[in-house]
Amino acid sequence: FADGVVDFATCVDKTGKRYNIELDNIRGFEDDFEKYRSSLAKSVRRNMTTAFNRAEKNGLKFTYEVARTLDEKTIAELSEIYLPRYNKKNKRTIGDLSKKAQLYMKVRNAIVDFSGKPIDVLSEIDNCWCLIARCDNGEIAAFFHYVYRPENKTIYQLIAGVNEKYQWYGPGKTQLYSFIKDEIEKGKPDVEVIDLTRGNEGYKYDFNGEELTTSQFAFNIK
Repeated sequence: FADGVVDFATCVDKTGKRYNIELDNIRGFEDDFEKYRSSLAKSVRRNMTTAFNRAEKNGLKFTYEVARTLDEKTIAELSEIYLPRYNKKNKRTIGDLSKKAQLYMKVRNAIVDFSGKPIDVLSEIDNCWCLIARCDNGEIAAFFHYVYRPENKTIYQLIAGVNEKYQWYGPGKTQLYSFIKDEIEKGKPDVEVIDLTRGNEGYKYDFNGEELTTSQFAFNIK
């Protein structure tokens, strides 16, 4: 209570540290994240809790960092994680598909070539960052490589990967979950939109992702 105008309030964080903050900047950080968390499916919330507990039970700790530059050693580690998944994903060629599937793929590729507006990675090289989850032994457990556009506070996923050695602990999902939590709790986040780009992988829906139509065509076949 006060008789005059109060411009600041004294707050106490979870560690007991006291600090002053302008009243206009006070936000319910925990409430904001809890609101987001409660919007996730019950199974997703349960899986996140299980993943964190599983790692702790087995004496593992994963921490994430945002790397704005990558040295040669890190690039080699990321490639070693990503390339096996890439090769497995692209093992089937168009010649392995049925005639109907081949026709569909050719039409799809033609549409993509005609309408696609890919991010020019070379022109965005200064904005290419990497979210890296590391185990406490220093090994990379998962990564999320993206382009950051500060003008709209959006990141666009380029590639992502998980070290198969730690896949059981879900480090890819837990690092993204932790990243979202930290951004929300900033109050004034640097990132407001995470664009997971093309693809219908399950994890994109786990985090309440919305489907967006990037292009649409109608064909009249007579």
